Amino acid sequence: LTYMIANKLAQNGYAVFSLDLPYHGDRSVCLSDTDCLDGGTCDSLGQCILPSGGKGEIAAISSPWPDGPSYPATSGSAFVEIHNIVGSRDHFSQGVLDLAQGLRVIRGADWASATGGYVLDGEEVVYLGMSLGGILGSMLAAVEPTLNDFALNVPGGNLFQLLSTSQSFETAFATVLAERDTVEGTDEFFKFEVGLRWLLDFVDPINIAHHATVVPFTYIDPIDGVEKTSPMKRVIIQMAEGDLVVPNVATQSLSDRMQVPIRTYDPTISNHAFLFDPTSINGAQARQEIVDFFEARP
Repeated sequence: LTYMIANKLAQNGYAVFSLDLPYHGDRSVCLSDTDCLDGGTCDSLGQCILPSGGKGEIAAISSPWPDGPSYPATSGSAFVEIHNIVGSRDHFSQGVLDLAQGLRVIRGADWASATGGYVLDGEEVVYLGMSLGGILGSMLAAVEPTLNDFALNVPGGNLFQLLSTSQSFETAFATVLAERDTVEGTDEFFKFEVGLRWLLDFVDPINIAHHATVVPFTYIDPIDGVEKTSPMKRVIIQMAEGDLVVPNVATQSLSDRMQVPIRTYDPTISNHAFLFDPTSINGAQARQEIVDFFEARP
């Protein structure tokens, strides 16, 4: 998705480095045979296998906006598995680790050779994350002491609250409850909620993100072996009024935990994805706010 705002950032002097999170983009997997092209079938590893036995491809979706890239139809679909919350927890952990490693790639790679002479300033790195990128970014802000500036667009915390109230997860969540013959408000639902919260606690921003802005972590610097305290981070949080994917209540939970005020936008059409909509006035305003925030860093 950063493809859609890369030009805006480049015009203000920012090169964009982006990576595919687990089960997104080139890391997507098929979920059923209908996801596969050319008569392929989806195997137990989420790979499309052609009738010839070779590896096939997942069907792609074209960008809804002009000149946007295509992407696998299942991109992101397997990241949160309602029937496999333990696996989903690991996906969140892996995502934060991937982002931390991405920062080290920015600072350590031979960019001049890779780009024909262009280099990246590893000391002037800022973070922009939207939706899941915002959720993971709130945790990265807590655990990465060398990255100070974070723009979080439509993020959320309190993962059980997010999953149970999001319109995007409404059907999947209802299916899980039906399979367990569980009704909201009952003792069985309370047990289900407690179990789910317990499984997700480790990767829930509600339990981690405040260490970025309120109570910073102390850590042992792996370079010099000295105990240090992570600096307080600069953070902005942007919210779409009536967000259909990350409910406003989840964004508010994260805001309260981090003690960071919310910038609220009211996109009438693009809703959750307004930041990347080139036709959205709210999107243009949010993009400019992010640039201004980065430009104001000390």
